[in-house]
Amino acid sequence: MKKLYTILIALLLSISSYAQKNTLTTGDDGKLMYYHVSNMPAADTSRSLAAAKAFLKKYYPDIKPTKDQPINGSSLNAKGKLTLYSKGLIAGQEDGLLQFDLTIAFKEAKYRVMATNLIYLPLQRNRFGLFTPVPGISYTLEELSKKVKDTQYENYTRQITTFFGYLDQQLFRYLTNTETKQAKPLGTKRISTKDW
Repeated sequence: MKKLYTILIALLLSISSYAQKNTLTTGDDGKLMYYHVSNMPAADTSRSLAAAKAFLKKYYPDIKPTKDQPINGSSLNAKGKLTLYSKGLIAGQEDGLLQFDLTIAFKEAKYRVMATNLIYLPLQRNRFGLFTPVPGISYTLEELSKKVKDTQYENYTRQITTFFGYLDQQLFRYLTNTETKQAKPLGTKRISTKDW
């Protein structure tokens, strides 16, 4: 019976370790980043770029496009923040902010979503009861693994990959939606106030 339990425990541990898959990758500079390339039907790059800007404005207003966009016009650069939560018994508590640079680039019949410069800012409660970043303290995501517990770090990386994965899925649906592609701005209707 003990052998059966040990085999069962070993099997469950191997399955759980196999299922944990970190989608954060290491870039050319050795820093962690979110990176995903998706295929999409062939489309005009400028129209796709305009659709990506409209998508961020509509669904993620906190992610702001930067003023210095590339001259070639095939990618969109933006900066944003993501609130990370610690696990709580009933509900999570705001634990930190993640600042990131987001790049959405288009090339032929595919696009990529890339989140780089992931910087963690710990939060503290201020005198008004609001959570604000601790002044002067920030860690890159690579440094953070040495500053917090392993379970907390795994929780943060899971939240980060879930957020960017969901953003990527929504962007794909938005770009491939035929109504989005053919949407034209509505003209203002002219009415006469004299004849009523």
